[in-house]
Amino acid sequence: MVVSAGPWPSEKSEMNTLEINKKLRPQRAENKQQFINTKEKCLVTQLAYFLAKGQNTYSKFHRLTITKVINDVLSSL
Repeated sequence: MVVSAGPWPSEKSEMNTLEINKKLRPQRAENKQQFINTKEKCLVTQLAYFLAKGQNTYSKFHRLTITKVINDVLSSL
């Protein structure tokens, strides 16, 4: 003879899952934004490296302009 557990255990499990999701939703959004910010910083750093590597071929004016733009972008992040 098989005994059914009834609707209560599944409802309780579902309620716990809903509560957990409700608690973690803001944290997920925050982590997602942190990931986007980190990704942007990584791309800017890669760009800065690429530009710094090629600065020897530019005039002093261009080097200063590139440096200023990089600093402005990094300070805005």
